[in-house]
Amino acid sequence: MIQGPIREEKTLKRFMIAAFNAGTPEAIEELNLVMRKTAAGLAELHKSSVALGQVWDWEDEMSEVRERIERLSTAYPDVAQAADPLLDRLNQFAADCPPDPLVPTHGSFRPAQVLLYKDEIGFIDFDSFCQSEPANDLALFLSTVMSLGMTNSDFDDTRDSGSTMDEKTRQARFEVAMSLCENFLDEYEKHAPVSRQRVALWETLDIFMLVLHGWIKVKVGELSDILYLLERFLQAKKFVGPL
Repeated sequence: MIQGPIREEKTLKRFMIAAFNAGTPEAIEELNLVMRKTAAGLAELHKSSVALGQVWDWEDEMSEVRERIERLSTAYPDVAQAADPLLDRLNQFAADCPPDPLVPTHGSFRPAQVLLYKDEIGFIDFDSFCQSEPANDLALFLSTVMSLGMTNSDFDDTRDSGSTMDEKTRQARFEVAMSLCENFLDEYEKHAPVSRQRVALWETLDIFMLVLHGWIKVKVGELSDILYLLERFLQAKKFVGPL
């Protein structure tokens, strides 16, 4: 009843995949325009003062990641030990960087949840609505943007063709994706404050979750690109040296 009236021509995810595949300056700039509208809309949601939903914090997110690792360790016992140094480092940074105040939070905010109709945007799928720091929504959205940019995506979510990108193409796609994300954050900050350090922390955890998802769903072909993304992101944000 609530989401039905929201008009749609396409999702932002489909629009984004088409722009990444086209790769032209015109396509990327058009995507930037839509991303800025989305950032402003998300900031308005975060300022709405809707006091519904449970609290979801960094410890909850970390617990979910560790639960996923535990499931995966049944088949791959060395996974937990390999992940511990990264997760411990992130917890150290989290302890040194206090969270922003809680805001009304979508909880599963990705480009697929943004509907486009002419010059309008709309958000759907509020099943995970909660009270959380703004970095929660921002990081999940931005990590998804980067993963779409770094994998050879089409419009079939079940496809796992593997990476066909050479190093030069990977580097270029990473730089485009990072630029889009920076522009998104710049626009968001025009409307609402946020700690970029906290966003980067949550982004790292979300990208790492994509790595775990690739193993759990046996999307081995995507893992090379996602691991490349994780390593480059960590270096760019200066959390750790080369993995």
